[in-house]
Parts: sequence; structure tokens; C-alpha cells
Amino acid sequence: MQSKPRWYFWTLLVTLLVADQISKWLVVKHLAPGQTQVIVSGWFNLTHVTNDGIAWGLLRGHNLLLGITIGVLLLVAAGWFARRVDWRLAETNILGAALLAGAFGNLVDRCRLGHVVDFADVFIPVLNYRWPAFNVADSCITLCVVWLFWRMLRGNKHI
Repeated sequence: MQSKPRWYFWTLLVTLLVADQISKWLVVKHLAPGQTQVIVSGWFNLTHVTNDGIAWGLLRGHNLLLGITIGVLLLVAAGWFARRVDWRLAETNILGAALLAGAFGNLVDRCRLGHVVDFADVFIPVLNYRWPAFNVADSCITLCVVWLFWRMLRGNKHI
């Protein structure tokens, strides 16, 4: 069993983290908080949203203590679990990089800005539902969790 991530783990981690931070910087630079830019009418907008809570705006107003504590706990947990996984597998490296980039991307926002910048504003017409605004970091985390859940449903518990 290989005990350390492969080179492409680090490449993907940096790429996703940079993409997250650049996309947020562009939103902050070009849209005022609350301002929307329609991309696909009725489906997808860019909307500058600040979130000082956790997922989907829960526990707003407790940013510093809550956000940093959760971020640090996630990073410590990731480091602890990382020692026990088989880094030979591409899937492990990809999922690990995406999860870490997501957690670190939002932690950087909390430390630097005092809140997380969200901007992807999706509306699902068939359900008449507007999904809470999210960002690249949130997408990384969500896709990894969905992937891991799908694998568990298929009976593949080990990565």
C-alpha cells in the first residue's frame, strides 16, 4: 500500500483550489453583493451571495468560530484518514484532492473575508425549486460525497 498521494493529487488539488479562488475573485470584482447576471434564462444565473454560515446558509452569524472550527476539524480528519487509504488508486487521489480543495477553498474565504463567496444560482423549473447558491469548493465536496455514497450503495466500501 502506498502511503502518500501521487503527483496528480497535488496537481488536481492546486488546480481546483485556484479555480475556486479565481472564480470567487471574479464574482466579487464584477458583481455587487446580491447582484445577478443571467447566464441561461430561467435556469442558471451568477449571483453574488455572501455566506457566513455553513452549508446552505445554516447557522448564519457564527462565522469565525464555527467556520474555522469546522474547517480545521475537516482538515484534521482528512489527514487522519489519509494515512489509512491506499494512494495507489487514481480514484483515491482524485476524491482526496477534490475534498481537500473544497474544504480548504471555503476555509480560505472565511479567514480572508469573514464569509464564503457563493455565486452559482441554479433554478430547477420542473420542481419550481431554486437551489441555494454555491461555488466551486462546494461542488467539489458535493460531487465527492455523492460519488462515495454511490460506491457504498454498490457495495464498494473501500477506496
